Amino acid sequence: MVIKNKHFETIDGIIAWQQAQFHNSQTWINLGDFQAHLTDDGAGGLQSQWTNTGQGPLTANLTIEIPKKGNLWVLGNVTPNAIAQPVINETLQIIGKPDDQGGYAIDWGDH
Repeated sequence: MVIKNKHFETIDGIIAWQQAQFHNSQTWINLGDFQAHLTDDGAGGLQSQWTNTGQGPLTANLTIEIPKKGNLWVLGNVTPNAIAQPVINETLQIIGKPDDQGGYAIDWGDH
């Protein structure tokens, strides 16, 4: 990773989030394990490809972009499985559109 003038000049790497959890102001939600391939967007921003790894309550394939100027953008699909906490489905219904495979299409933010 090379950062210049507080912006990404170049980045190419993998990060992992194991035993991921999210607090929704009421309870902790277990999300499983994820990894992301991070790259620069060539214009001072960040792009990432997120997928789940191992066993967990979600199957995910998401692109997350954080441009130098503008807002965060999340695009892709997330499918909860049988061990997903009910609150996961409730949350996905708010941020995504149901698809034909029991998952949710996510298109959130400015792009």
